Amino acid sequence: CNIDPMLETYATSGDRRILARVTAAINQPQLRQTCLSWGGPDTECGHLVITYENIRIPAVTYPWNGKMELLEATRSAFRWLEEKNPMPYGLASGEEFVAGVGAGRKTETCNIPAMLLAADRMYRIEGDGAWGDRMEKVFFNAGASPLSRDGQTAAYYQAANRIKLDVLPVESTAPCEMGGSSISFGPLACDKVLCCIGACYRILPSFLA
Repeated sequence: CNIDPMLETYATSGDRRILARVTAAINQPQLRQTCLSWGGPDTECGHLVITYENIRIPAVTYPWNGKMELLEATRSAFRWLEEKNPMPYGLASGEEFVAGVGAGRKTETCNIPAMLLAADRMYRIEGDGAWGDRMEKVFFNAGASPLSRDGQTAAYYQAANRIKLDVLPVESTAPCEMGGSSISFGPLACDKVLCCIGACYRILPSFLA
């Protein structure tokens, strides 16, 4: 995930040692094999936040190496998330891990800025307005949901079909026991995990960028 700031630094400085390191990183056999498997039967169902962070990596190298298969790897990963794990507000489902289809599925708040960042990189590279459409759908729907109007409380998960506060829509696939607090609004959202509090304040600048 350091590759895109490395490429920004190379673009500014012209220091070819940085580009050489990026090339060496993306050419690692195991990494290339993983990237080229995205969208197929061997797609790994990992932690969704990290998945959104990872899927942009091959695409951001494409302007510098011209390898179309790397750009296509990112496209395939987005298609797989949207077709196999869809949520009505534009994100994939993810209760920590990619969660598939279901009326009671949820999404961690950290996925919002992670998706916006990955889609932003694709928009920069391809110039296709469909990426902007994706970002608008997520921003105006998922982006507004986990943060209170006064910005003082937030929720760890959002669930489109949540019925009541103390009933989780489905049994969570999260590795830690969070209970009802994971979908309630509070100053710490979840007393065990604080990543989503920081993520809430990345949503607006990620979209505006």
